[in-house]
Amino acid sequence: MNRRDSAAGVLVAAAVVVWVFGSTPAGAELLAGVRGTALLVTALAAAAALVSGAWREPADPVALRAPAALGLVAVLVAIVTVLTASATALAVLVLLVLALWALATLRHATTRWR
Repeated sequence: MNRRDSAAGVLVAAAVVVWVFGSTPAGAELLAGVRGTALLVTALAAAAALVSGAWREPADPVALRAPAALGLVAVLVAIVTVLTASATALAVLVLLVLALWALATLRHATTRWR
């Protein structure tokens, strides 16, 4: 794992911590409930995607179809979470963020990537 993957991992871990903290009564009040937590988790996930820098490297389009579809689902779930304030949708969003980070890290570990 290179330094960009590590930095993205820290941001994803922060998103998980925010989700766990937002699930507590004190955290929910501080983060403005599920909507605020979802917005912060989404911002951390977007920052992780930018920091990882995977978009800078050429990649096989076929290899990116599944992660791109998963990313689109994550965006849609983020929108649904903010609109509905669903705790279940927020949990799904966090799982999608973890899955996307794991797929990106696995791809970087198994291909020639700087």
